[in-house]
Amino acid sequence: ADALSPGDYFLVFRPADYDTLDLLGANTTFADVFRLTRKNISGVNSSIIQNNQTATQYNLRFMFYEAGQDLTPEMLQSHPYNQMLYDAQLDTAMYNLYMQYFNFLRDSTTLDLFVNYTYARNRINQSGSYGVLESVFQDTVTMPALKYRALMNNTFNCAPLVSIKEDKLPAGTITVFPNPSNGEFT
Repeated sequence: ADALSPGDYFLVFRPADYDTLDLLGANTTFADVFRLTRKNISGVNSSIIQNNQTATQYNLRFMFYEAGQDLTPEMLQSHPYNQMLYDAQLDTAMYNLYMQYFNFLRDSTTLDLFVNYTYARNRINQSGSYGVLESVFQDTVTMPALKYRALMNNTFNCAPLVSIKEDKLPAGTITVFPNPSNGEFT
């Protein structure tokens, strides 16, 4: 093996948290969502430390192939509190928690690769608001993307495998590289 690469979600609900959310129902607030998830962070961090120690013991790279927040409704079903989970994606507390998470990873582990589970996905989705953007075409000036900003603020020493500059292509054109493409298709 060359690496230890667990999936890691740092904002999670435990079964008892869903009981609390069910009691709060449509009256659930941002404060409730973030209070419930914050109390679980130390347990998640302990698991990360254990995995990092295992990687170090066996001289393996430590990386997350799949990571991010996991604020999903219980059983991925409709509940009165769902809208607050969707709206929490846009709250500044989400940015702050991502930044705290990255600081923890830098200060406490040898992690050298972090792959957010999803780049773009509509946040109003019972299966999870995993995207750091709601659309690959999202205008982050008119609709702030706090998770995206946190990721960009923590992108260091990366090989130039992809470009983050925004090329304006004609509508309906998608550029695909590498093979099996000749470059463009419409």
